Amino acid sequence: MRGLNNFEVGERITVDGDDLTFHSLIPSLEPRADGSDDLQFLGTRSRRAVNFTPDEFLTAYSDGRIRLHRAQEKPGDNVGDDESPTKKIARAWRFYWVSEYDKSPVPKSTSKLLEFINANKARQPHQIAPPSPHTLRRWLRERGQEGDRRPRQMGDRRPTTASRRPCHPSVQKAYEVACRRYWSNYRVTFEDFQTEVRAELISENQRRHEGGQSQLKVPGRTTLWRWLRQERTYDNVAMRQGKHIADRHFKAIRDSLSAKRILDVAVIDQKRMDVHVCDARSGLIIGRPWLVVLIDVKSRMILGYFLSFEDPSVLSAMACIRAAVRGMPDLKLRFPKIEGRWEAFGVPRTILADNAWENTGSSFVDACADSGISIEWAPVRRPEYKGILERFFSRIDDQLVHKLPGAVVDHPFALRERRIDPQSDAVLTLEELDELVCTYLVDIYPSDRHLGIHDTPLRVWREGVKRDGLELAHDLAALEHAMGTLVRDRMLNHEGVKFKGLSYRSDAVDSLLADLLPIQAANLRPGSVKVKIKYHPEDLSRIFVWNEAKNTYVPLPCTNEKYAYRLSERVHVELQRHKREDDETFITDDELCTRKAALLRSIQQSYDKLPLKERRRNARMNSSSANSEESLIRIDPTGSRVGGDKPEKSAVRSRKQKAKMTATHVVEFEERASFDPFADRDRSKSIEQSFERLA
Repeated sequence: MRGLNNFEVGERITVDGDDLTFHSLIPSLEPRADGSDDLQFLGTRSRRAVNFTPDEFLTAYSDGRIRLHRAQEKPGDNVGDDESPTKKIARAWRFYWVSEYDKSPVPKSTSKLLEFINANKARQPHQIAPPSPHTLRRWLRERGQEGDRRPRQMGDRRPTTASRRPCHPSVQKAYEVACRRYWSNYRVTFEDFQTEVRAELISENQRRHEGGQSQLKVPGRTTLWRWLRQERTYDNVAMRQGKHIADRHFKAIRDSLSAKRILDVAVIDQKRMDVHVCDARSGLIIGRPWLVVLIDVKSRMILGYFLSFEDPSVLSAMACIRAAVRGMPDLKLRFPKIEGRWEAFGVPRTILADNAWENTGSSFVDACADSGISIEWAPVRRPEYKGILERFFSRIDDQLVHKLPGAVVDHPFALRERRIDPQSDAVLTLEELDELVCTYLVDIYPSDRHLGIHDTPLRVWREGVKRDGLELAHDLAALEHAMGTLVRDRMLNHEGVKFKGLSYRSDAVDSLLADLLPIQAANLRPGSVKVKIKYHPEDLSRIFVWNEAKNTYVPLPCTNEKYAYRLSERVHVELQRHKREDDETFITDDELCTRKAALLRSIQQSYDKLPLKERRRNARMNSSSANSEESLIRIDPTGSRVGGDKPEKSAVRSRKQKAKMTATHVVEFEERASFDPFADRDRSKSIEQSFERLA
């Protein structure tokens, strides 16, 4: 065991791939018969102490787990199977000279070494030029130590870089100038680079011809391309294409996503689907929907998805997270043809979101924080950081989307060149596409082997559930409310709430009015109260009304259940717009005005058929407003009579009778003013003449 004591302090070894340096010998915990001590090494980076007993060290050494670094090694020292014969000769040549020097050392001055070289060059194994004194000194310093020099330390240590044949300085200068311009300006193409080099050399050859000098050979296209490719370094690529492109080409992916358990980390992202869909009610082509997906990093299972025409936003992200937390218990009711069940759901501990959502406000972060979910933002312009979802989107396109009618299977320019119009083949509705996507996510994707985890996502998920269990939301209803869109100052009355042209009402309106009417503002209409509501833009089938008396949200369903079922706000607005356009196409404003005039004539004709008493009443209503105002009897605050005809002397009227008559005349005047067809003096002359003939 004494042979292990020849370690020097600072000597480096490698154990199971970890670099250690020898620190000292330390007394063993149990004294040994031979008096040997333990070996203590320190980690090169961590500086953590690692101790070996002599037996442990020899066992690891015999198993091949320990590698000793007795002398400084360089990459060129390793002997490969593909080493050329020339390099093998050079290795033996170097080994001969350092070995001869160790046998008969001399002072390392230039004169003494030169004498040594001249005396031993005749015995070289190969007839090549001997090294210079400076080269031999470097070999003696860098290639092993005296008495411990080995052939493996005599390799070619020169850096192996691409080389090119030497050229004329004028050619080299023209190439370097054009090369700098090419790598520093992304607008300069290779054709521009080649043209610049050739033009400069043509000008140089003209000057040399005038001076009687020989012509320079102009490099060809292939030669220039090969030279330019040799200049493709990290700095040049970063200068021409950007640092992120250089990192992607020259640096390994760092900080890749990983998780130890299911629901530890989930990634959310969106993609516009490559397929056009139609509206189920009108048959109109609406466009290409967006698919938002939340995927579990550990198992690669899809926790939730959201398919709609809503542009990517915090609202669509919230809808996807709600679906992931809630799961799909009604899957069989919605899609009876699906064989499997939705198994992956729960509350993820961390969600990696798109950096574009970071500046949209704190509502998204607050809503997730209330549910125990922390949000992390992906690095800017680093799509490879979320490569898990990018691969999933590519997978669903190849296996499902690009096989559907109306699919956009290529770039729009290429489709136009081939005269393919995907919209002409679009027949799927959003509901049908939703069923196809859900079928793929339940019956196909979980059972397909994933190369990233070397297993099927469903098996990994089930093993994780069996080992760690599922993380469920403490209050699912509170999560639903927290992730809704807030709208203030909506009116609630006995008819419910009017919102987006839809009515929301249920038996809960009675309890809401009973709680909120006593605390309403005094200036509101009787029986009405202002409330704030929350709704989900992807589903207008219900809203949530805030009951400030009980500090809770009360759901109210839409009265038109069939229309509002899973109806998104965007589709609803689009349908309302088409409805208004259809109404304008069905009847114009001129036609509507003509019909209204005909209705007024029929009303005037009905006046003549009334009894005499009613006709007299209508005649008073159709009299001029000035005469009507003079005939009104008004009562001032003091109770005295103001205006009107003089009363008969024999008639004695009480104050209550006067007030009653006044109220009757005022009501009649207001009714006349509201129904008088001649109140608007700016009507067309033709209508006035027709009414005069009727009168």
